[in-house]
Amino acid sequence: MRQKALDRRVKRTRANLRASITKLLHQKPVNEITVREISEGADINRATFYLHYKDVYDMIDKIENEMFEEFEKIISAHSPEEFKEHPFLVIQDIFTFLDQNKDMCSALLSPNGDMAFVEKLKAVLWKKCAYDWEKLYGNNGQIDLGPYISFVLSGSIGLLSYWLDDQKNTRTAEEMAKMAEQMIMRGLHSLEN
Repeated sequence: MRQKALDRRVKRTRANLRASITKLLHQKPVNEITVREISEGADINRATFYLHYKDVYDMIDKIENEMFEEFEKIISAHSPEEFKEHPFLVIQDIFTFLDQNKDMCSALLSPNGDMAFVEKLKAVLWKKCAYDWEKLYGNNGQIDLGPYISFVLSGSIGLLSYWLDDQKNTRTAEEMAKMAEQMIMRGLHSLEN
């Protein structure tokens, strides 16, 4: 019973720390954020912060790694054939994940965010797209998929940034997934001719 209470307390502390750094990242670059500011925003003392993280960069790194681990599980759960037959299901899972992590994604994609996050996001998606699309459209290496993947990834990240930044945004993850599916699939249909 004590372990469950401790686990809940750790989760709550980490959630408060995450909320604090998210708010700070919207205000200033990571190199200007201090442990003191994060701790004050989370309403904990600095010693508690250091029980969880070495420093601000370690905190961001661990949060990003947790997010990417979950993200990779989500995208690897879908086969290339599933993407071709039901692309909306794959894209919806991605947007749902991003919606659940909207606070941190918005902060990391903001002007004060972490460009390494964007590059890592692209790398994870590039790997998945390259593998899947080679199976679906590669035609034994006769088609250079690089330009298609680059276009889709850049457009998708731009769409994501737009969605996260739009202060009047009322679109759901499902609506964004439908929009992304239409845009992506129209481009990919040119590979089937």
